[in-house]
Amino acid sequence: MRVSLPQLETFYWVARLGSFHAAARQQNLTQPTISARIREMERSLGVRLFERSNRKAAITAIGYSILARTEQILRIAEEVDRQIYQRDPMRGLLRLGTVESAALCGLTEMLTKLSAAYPRLNVEVTVDVGAAIAQKLVARELDIVMSSDGAFAPHIVSEFVGWARMAWVAAGSQKRLDGRLTASDLSREHVITIGQPSVLYSVVTDWLSHERTSNISFCNSHALIIQLVRAGHGIAVLPLALVRNELASGAIKVIQTKPPVARQRFYVSYLKDRKGRDMNALVDMARQVLTRNGLLEPPRT
Repeated sequence: MRVSLPQLETFYWVARLGSFHAAARQQNLTQPTISARIREMERSLGVRLFERSNRKAAITAIGYSILARTEQILRIAEEVDRQIYQRDPMRGLLRLGTVESAALCGLTEMLTKLSAAYPRLNVEVTVDVGAAIAQKLVARELDIVMSSDGAFAPHIVSEFVGWARMAWVAAGSQKRLDGRLTASDLSREHVITIGQPSVLYSVVTDWLSHERTSNISFCNSHALIIQLVRAGHGIAVLPLALVRNELASGAIKVIQTKPPVARQRFYVSYLKDRKGRDMNALVDMARQVLTRNGLLEPPRT
């Protein structure tokens, strides 16, 4: 009995994602269906493709040798799909990771655009600090991430898409924080930031440099930090795009500092084996949406 295309597709996703459970989610199938396809494929070939342990599936040496040919077959099948049946180029599950600043500054618009452009694509969103989602991408637990932490590994493509403007901010009523202030001045204030590992924590500690302060509180939510700053509970470094409304109303103000807070590079990173015209379109979409919503300044500036 010959191996079928559905079996090859399932074999590819189990090998790529490292578990039957993840492959089931990717293909919108039950885990028993995934297991049955792999058993049938192994029976047809007379070889063992995976070593099972708990929820993990480690590909065997013979399985690895078959994987390259499987990728070629699936690539050809995909080309036939596009040319003859004109099916959507992106379908199935896209695992998107993003930092909270990008989630608050355009993720809803981006998901709306993705739904319109790729109606057969399901998007699963993970919001976390940049270092965490970068690690998930490197471990192939995500397909694409938007973050100030570029993910750098041989199987990852990281594209620089713009600069995020940052500044120290405080409640608009705090008159003592007028004027151009230094690290020595702000070290006496109550600072609220996201804990390690996060870009905000690094920005805060790098800017304060040698000034020591124990008056730091940690919060894992940008939205809550904004509320706390607005209520006068402390000061924070934040992307300016997140406090546009508060700045406009005067509820929050920018603290003029010497030196100013440096802009942060922002990346869209993705798995190299998803590289292609459609992923390029997705990167451009993220760049345009985040720029239009004020989070990013273009790379050329």
